[in-house]
Amino acid sequence: MISRTRSGKSCRTIQNITARDNHLPPYTHGIIQYEMKNSGYHLVFVRWENGIRIPVFIDEIEICDSAISTAA
Repeated sequence: MISRTRSGKSCRTIQNITARDNHLPPYTHGIIQYEMKNSGYHLVFVRWENGIRIPVFIDEIEICDSAISTAA
């Protein structure tokens, strides 16, 4: 199931994350696009400050209080 309730919220990594050929060090900021729960996994799809878009597990990030406008 896809949820967009936190779409536009700011988040940051709380640990090193390696996915495919990408590396996100701790405190890398991003903007949440959407979340998905499937087969017991809770994934958050994020547009990161370095331009990549990769999903992370919910326990790998900290969701910040403020929402950021995604309008260009």
